[in-house]
Parts: sequence; structure tokens; C-alpha cells
Amino acid sequence: MGLTKQDLLATPDVWTGDVPGVGSISLSQATGEDFDFIRGPGAVIDERAMLARIAVCVLVDGEGKPMFKRGELAQANKIPFAKLKAIGGAAKEHCGISDQDTDELSGNSETTTTEDSGTG
Repeated sequence: MGLTKQDLLATPDVWTGDVPGVGSISLSQATGEDFDFIRGPGAVIDERAMLARIAVCVLVDGEGKPMFKRGELAQANKIPFAKLKAIGGAAKEHCGISDQDTDELSGNSETTTTEDSGTG
């Protein structure tokens, strides 16, 4: 049987691994809605704010349940910056987020998200 819509919309895969300076963490895949949240309300956001938004979207507990709700962004902003950077690095790798993507998500790029950034 082929891939179904239910397969695509199922609970995202969870990655668990050790992150230097943080310890063992679990991350879910980021969805399109997550990227909209990470991008924020249209203003340019700094690296810390973007990393906190990524953490809110993808950090999960051992059961795969989100550690933070979107309304708890202020709490995520209290995570020490070094840990946010480490979590963000793991999340970028796990979710396939490139440096160009983070520039676009933070509003620091001249490239819009509707442009084709492919090389083919």
C-alpha cells in the first residue's frame, strides 16, 4: 500500500540524542505551521528569539509530547543562550533546516520564502 494522507499527517518522528552542553534531548520534526511560528509576526527577529521559537516547536519529552506550548515562549527565552544554540543546532540538523532557511526565517535575507532555492 502506498503513502496515505494519514501517514503524512501522523505524529512526526522523534529523534533522541545527546547534545553537548545540554544532555539527552528529544526532538520532533518541524511542520509548516511550526515554520510560520518560528518566522514570527513578520518582523526581523534576532538569533536568540528564533532559537527559542525553534525550541518551542520541536523539543519533546520522552513520550513525544511537546515540552513547551506556543504560549510559553517567554519561558523558552529563559533557556541559557549556549543551550539554545546547541538545541537549535540539533534541531536544524534533525529537521533539515539550512543556514539559508534560518536567515529567511529570521527575516534577515533578501530571499523570500516563495522563491525556488533549488539548484536544479
